[in-house]
Amino acid sequence: MEYRKLNLLKINIWSITSLAGLENWNVSSATSMFAMFYGLSNLTDATAIADWNVTSSINFTKMFQNCNKVTLPIFTNLPGTWDSNGTYIPTT
Repeated sequence: MEYRKLNLLKINIWSITSLAGLENWNVSSATSMFAMFYGLSNLTDATAIADWNVTSSINFTKMFQNCNKVTLPIFTNLPGTWDSNGTYIPTT
């Protein structure tokens, strides 16, 4: 399955603690991940998505905002850092 528009993805399981199971999503055509996991306050581990191909994405704004307990991924094909608002900032 290919996902092109991922902004404001709503996961109705607010108790989710891990993104395990999403590692095989094909997000290579997605251009926006705006607020994708916004507000998942119980999320503690997002490292499962580190191998996502996010090279087409240009908007990571607030992707993990209000996810204060989470270990954030560093995307293997687009190095970068996270700011305090849960926004990924590619370094290349």
